[in-house]
Amino acid sequence: MINPKEIADGVYLECNVSATGIVNKLQSIMNYCGLDYDCLVIQYRRNDKSIASQKTATKKTETAEEQKQWAPSYSAQIEKLISTHYKYGFRMGSPIELIRFRNYAEAADLNLPTSDEELEKEISAAGTVIDGKVFVLASSTVDYLKKQLAEIFESGYSVIFLKAFYDKNIDFMGENHIASPDMLKDILKRICPDNYYGQNIVTAGEKKTEVAAIMDDIYRLCEGDSIIVCSDIVKQLVYVPEGKILRTLSCCDEVVRIGKGKYFNLDHFIVNESDAAAIKEYVKSECDRNGYASISDIPMGNIPEENYELNQPALYSAIYTLLLKNEYGLNGKILTRENAQIDIVSLLKAFCQDLSECTVAEVTERMKELTGTTNKQYSMVALFDTMIRVDDEHFISEDQIEFDVETIDNLLSEYVGERFSPIRSIPTFILFPLCGANWNYYLLESYCYRFSRKYHLSVINYNDKNAGIIVSRSLTMNYNDMLSEAAANADIELTEEAVGKYFFDLGYTARRKYASLPDIIAKAITIREES
Repeated sequence: MINPKEIADGVYLECNVSATGIVNKLQSIMNYCGLDYDCLVIQYRRNDKSIASQKTATKKTETAEEQKQWAPSYSAQIEKLISTHYKYGFRMGSPIELIRFRNYAEAADLNLPTSDEELEKEISAAGTVIDGKVFVLASSTVDYLKKQLAEIFESGYSVIFLKAFYDKNIDFMGENHIASPDMLKDILKRICPDNYYGQNIVTAGEKKTEVAAIMDDIYRLCEGDSIIVCSDIVKQLVYVPEGKILRTLSCCDEVVRIGKGKYFNLDHFIVNESDAAAIKEYVKSECDRNGYASISDIPMGNIPEENYELNQPALYSAIYTLLLKNEYGLNGKILTRENAQIDIVSLLKAFCQDLSECTVAEVTERMKELTGTTNKQYSMVALFDTMIRVDDEHFISEDQIEFDVETIDNLLSEYVGERFSPIRSIPTFILFPLCGANWNYYLLESYCYRFSRKYHLSVINYNDKNAGIIVSRSLTMNYNDMLSEAAANADIELTEEAVGKYFFDLGYTARRKYASLPDIIAKAITIREES
């Protein structure tokens, strides 16, 4: 302590602080001791008056008018002290720092406010407050930052990313103790207040989003060209991160991708009124009739020739963005009215419904046309629900087949009984009645799937290996439970390798390794122990 006073036995108070500072310290001591500070009465004597008085220890609150009229009076002295002794910032709210600060002032023969509260207010006003510290920048530092910012904006930039600017001037930042882009932002907000400061950016004057500002710079650099080449833009926009440029172009509705690193400016897209009207009418009528339209089926008219720079996916994107987006949603290649739900399996079933024959590949291709993606299981569900499988790839319409259900179910009863059996357990089809197609396991799958009254088909996934189970409709077991029972009843060792091979060889599963195999084996062991 510099000027300690013993206020109780073994308790000292630092008195080389202002009256406010002393009162604050008293409050801290009383709080620590569990005493009621609000009941404390302090006697004091003003330096400019010899009148003793008593006041309760309540903190004075300045009125809005007083705050408005207040102006700093010690900025020059404080700036000098902070610049000299606190290059890494003066920490606010620290009584120890205030003591040191006053010592520095006394050594330099500089006057300061007597009140700690007033002094902290003066210190805060003299510099830039960042993370509880006050920094005072040299005039040369301020001039450099102002000049750099002005020159960049005068060169045409709409936006500067603070981290990019910081990294480009990393040596200068280190020399001037500017520790981070966030600190740089706080400094710039103080010295260049007319700019707009976003979370990561600074723009000249007006507020802009990152996307809008980046697109302004891209358009400026392209100078009316229809093609935007990303690599060229990245080289020129040195104060915008490459990732930000690429993400902006990928999500912007004003451009469409035409190739790797290349985009087309939709301001240059050409579509005449008659082609636009034909497209809108087609989509409307298809949605009225079917509930959806495929963008790959829209009438293109002269659009491809007039926009020769665009490939087919880019043409679809441009047409959707410019002509259809306000009224329709696009899911893959399927257009529906806004908020309409589309069921891809239903669309595929509609495609199969009136066909006399169809292949899995054709349905999968139709799905790709509609959605831009493929899912063989969706294709198989649609085919099994509407048609009859006759081999691994081909399905035919239901009207070409006539099943003798009673006879077939009776034959299946001899092999399956009242429980279940793999599809491939049926040894022969010699006794099966003629139905319009040659009997095989594929045809049997379709029969059990939709036509049998006594049995149903159960599969993990539709496959071309006839892997699956014929199950009695009276049996309520899931697939894994049936596998556990089959493994328990088989004359095999209950290991993953042995059980996996057994299931695959007999046609219970299409693969030797199955994700649930450990659980199935554990249950099979329990079944054996209990039997």
